[in-house]
Amino acid sequence: PAAPAAPAAPLSPAPAVAAPLSRADLVGVSDDTGHDGVVTAEEGAAADVDDMEATRISARRAKPWTFETETGAQVSLTGPVVYLGRNPSGSGEYPDAQLVAVIDTGKTVSKSHARIELSNGVWSITDLHSTNGIVLIDDGGDERELVAGASALLTERFLLGELPARIFLET
Repeated sequence: PAAPAAPAAPLSPAPAVAAPLSRADLVGVSDDTGHDGVVTAEEGAAADVDDMEATRISARRAKPWTFETETGAQVSLTGPVVYLGRNPSGSGEYPDAQLVAVIDTGKTVSKSHARIELSNGVWSITDLHSTNGIVLIDDGGDERELVAGASALLTERFLLGELPARIFLET
């Protein structure tokens, strides 16, 4: 692929993640029932069983990875399969996949450009027969273009069409 006319501006660093709350942090915090965030054994036993069984997944734990474009737009990746594109649509193969709409004013990103998958802590990327392809950029700056329909391990930095992007682990 042709080299960009000017080097892309560095992507902004990941935002800091707040430290977990301690029990002391909950003092004075109350919910809509007037509790201070601590439930006694008697109150817990009297609570609705269905409510006690349901546990909501913390956003802090569900979003450790971030997708970012050179414009600074960031999206937390919430699942192991993600479709990227200007107006991505999933497939029957992955009905619960996350759909991430990528803003690309140059329209070099296809509507459904790529699928990324997380397995054993490593992302792979598949070109969904996009018009302008995917270029993987290694740590040394060397570029490798994926063949339409091909899959490869995802490098931290890559191009969707001509749009620089990266995926990083939130710290």
